[in-house]
Amino acid sequence: MPLVLHNETQLVRDMQSGCEDAFTALYKFYSPRLYLNILAMIRDPLAAEEIVQELFTRVWQKRHYKGISENFPGYLYKIGQRLVLDFFRKMKRDQTLMDKFRNAASENFEDIHDELYQKQFATILERAISQLSP
Repeated sequence: MPLVLHNETQLVRDMQSGCEDAFTALYKFYSPRLYLNILAMIRDPLAAEEIVQELFTRVWQKRHYKGISENFPGYLYKIGQRLVLDFFRKMKRDQTLMDKFRNAASENFEDIHDELYQKQFATILERAISQLSP
């Protein structure tokens, strides 16, 4: 795979005009290396693939933005960087929620466990009392 896309400037202009073939050519050129770079950072193949898809979805949606034509690889890098940061923020948020859930479940388990223990104890105590002589 070549390191430089010789007709990148024209492809970006064409993409900005709505040419899906130009967009596809840019996607095919950049997506493999973006995927590998993102995968190296997040170490999750499925998430890396989703991030690359989201990245190119945003490129298409914002194709009229002037910054795209000025420095397309830089624009891709910037969006990719933001998406990776969002991924890690979401992981952190999910971990915090999971910890809260785990703590709540543990506390509730303790409460339920104590309640069952007290019921069992009350049943045993009632049996013992009923077996005592008057």
